[in-house]
Amino acid sequence: GGGQAVQPGGGQQEQKHDQGAVEGGDGAWKSANEVVGVNGEFLALHPVVGELYGKEVLFFVSDMEGGEGGRDIYYATYQGDGVYGDPVNLGPSINTPDNEETPFWFDGTLYFSSDGYPSLGGLDIFYSVWDGSDWSTPVNMGKAYNSPADERYFRLFDDGYQGFFTSNRPEGRSIGGKTCCDDIYGFTIARRYVDLLAGTFDENKKPLLGSTIELIDETAVAAGEDGSIVKSPAAKSNAVGFDLQFNHEYRVIATHPDYYPDTVSFNTNGITDSKTIKQYLYLRPKPKLPDSVTVFIDEAIVMENILYDFDDDKITDRAEIDLEIIYGIMKDNPTMKVELGSHTDARGDDNYNMDLSQRRAESARRWLMRKGITRDRIIARGYGETQPKVIDSVYAKRFDFLKEGDILTEEFINALPTEEQREIAHQLNRRTEFKIIEGPTSIRMKITRPATQSENDRGSNIGSERTQNDPPVIDRRSSLYGQTDLKGVPIMQFKQRSYNLGSVKKGEKRSFTYTFVNRGDTDLVIDLISACDCTSTNQEELIGKVFKPGQGGTIKVTFDSTDKDESETIDIDIYLRNNDKQGNPIVEMLQYSFDIE
Repeated sequence: GGGQAVQPGGGQQEQKHDQGAVEGGDGAWKSANEVVGVNGEFLALHPVVGELYGKEVLFFVSDMEGGEGGRDIYYATYQGDGVYGDPVNLGPSINTPDNEETPFWFDGTLYFSSDGYPSLGGLDIFYSVWDGSDWSTPVNMGKAYNSPADERYFRLFDDGYQGFFTSNRPEGRSIGGKTCCDDIYGFTIARRYVDLLAGTFDENKKPLLGSTIELIDETAVAAGEDGSIVKSPAAKSNAVGFDLQFNHEYRVIATHPDYYPDTVSFNTNGITDSKTIKQYLYLRPKPKLPDSVTVFIDEAIVMENILYDFDDDKITDRAEIDLEIIYGIMKDNPTMKVELGSHTDARGDDNYNMDLSQRRAESARRWLMRKGITRDRIIARGYGETQPKVIDSVYAKRFDFLKEGDILTEEFINALPTEEQREIAHQLNRRTEFKIIEGPTSIRMKITRPATQSENDRGSNIGSERTQNDPPVIDRRSSLYGQTDLKGVPIMQFKQRSYNLGSVKKGEKRSFTYTFVNRGDTDLVIDLISACDCTSTNQEELIGKVFKPGQGGTIKVTFDSTDKDESETIDIDIYLRNNDKQGNPIVEMLQYSFDIE
């Protein structure tokens, strides 16, 4: 494509010089043409393209009549096709009775040389900023650029961080005399920057290792952008650095697993020079809980990991952490009887919550029974929403928005300021409590910390399928769950252990099947299939039948809803004639649920 370049009309001689333009294209410059509108019976020197009032202009130097005196800087507005409007003198804001020369326009600022302002001698370089309607008072650029000699042709490139100018200062390389001729001098301007150094410390102002520091650009977030950057210091460091933007609002959050977080806000508004901002964050340690506690008879202890998802009664993986502890205590104390009390939050219908809490308590009891604890040693009791949690000193230290003695009633929770706080309070109400009701008057019990629950942890892998080549998976509804030595033990692996029959009309019968494969390395023999009176199976054809490793079978089930008045989950227990490595009978459990219309 073609282009156009302005050609200066000559040097310092006091004679007529005109401005010209040449066009480029096809790899060569064409002949020069006179620029229309800026030439006349006067000097026209040092042209440079700029912008005023939103339009392209040509700045140039002239000694035409009507100026401020000497050589002045003018501009002419470009009208297209190589034609410019009438020259306009920049006026006394820029021009003096002496000489102004070699203008250069860059990013709203006019640079020029002048001997009409106070200077270091000769022509010095000045600059003036255009605000859209007026020029600022010209400023001498100082000793970094000017000298007692003449400095001219100031130019910038590389976004304004590098440039050059000419000078006839005595230390130049001219062979014609100390100040006879100009040399070119280059310079580099340090880039402005603003950054952050953030460090974490404990209350004693000692460096705190192992923290995570997050920087949030609030200005970017307000504009709908992703303004978060998270960094972790190096292994032996407590500090990290971030690059910042000028005139932005920021927030820094420091976290540590054993400390409460700390937050600080700041901004870079008004910063004009390069600067490193330092922010120190001081984190308070979280209280250290004891590893064990003495539990007395009739004293309810919250099992913190036996928590349930909203509107659900399934035992999750994290719940088994605490159930294993209860199992160990009851195994070591065979005369002990306990109550597992389940509580819900206040959301939902009162009667439904009472039923839900009972189902949750029974889920925990079934888990212990599958481990070999007899039913008569466990009372499963659902309290619904009737006993809201009372905050003790441990929970008050853990959650800074709660204090000792607070009762998590529905009214109290609804008054909490944030949704996050309200959800935490609801979850604290959804709890299971362990209480000794017979046996030893006190025991020493290990305390477990709340575990992190995966988003996918819902307590079962219902409906999952595996091929014969996959390793056997022990379902948590099997008494073998958690055992590691399975050699010489039959493994009854079901394709599906649970059904939801949906809505069933009272008096209606539904039939369905469970299929299984013996994935163990020894024969599997069914001894008994037990369920409620509403459930019939084909156990007559299955009891006593030998299923070799790799062989499978089908359990046929018919549900009769005649005597059912409400929704329910039914358990089907399958007792094998085989024992596990501890000598306990192997028990497998199936389930189905329904809603009565």
